[in-house]
Amino acid sequence: MFDPSKAKAAKDEKAKKKKILGELTNWACSIVPVEIREGLLVDVKEVICGDPECAPIDTMFTLVWTNPDCNGRGMFAMPMAPEEIEQDDLIDNFPDDDTLIKWSKGEARNKMYGQTSRSSLTYFFPHDKLCNPLMSL
Repeated sequence: MFDPSKAKAAKDEKAKKKKILGELTNWACSIVPVEIREGLLVDVKEVICGDPECAPIDTMFTLVWTNPDCNGRGMFAMPMAPEEIEQDDLIDNFPDDDTLIKWSKGEARNKMYGQTSRSSLTYFFPHDKLCNPLMSL
């Protein structure tokens, strides 16, 4: 039977998750150097992993530049649920400026990069693995 209190709780949880992902998106945009922000789309998703060797929930960040001068893309993940990520965590794990500039130009395509973040928690992915996450942008 339909339970209105459960439906409201599920709706509230979905709204809370959307707010958290929006906050992470805004934080991510603010970390990107100003000179490459134009045309930038940032997508943040929660990814559930069934592999016992990895974190049960990762937060995936996909960055796509859509203007003619910067038309690259890049992605990284943090092995934490979105609600666990504090702004300092994101700053510490965000790709460095050199990596972001390369991504924005579409450089280092189809290979793992020599990029760095400020922490060892960040995972980086090659550009050719971006097809499916970009479908939802």
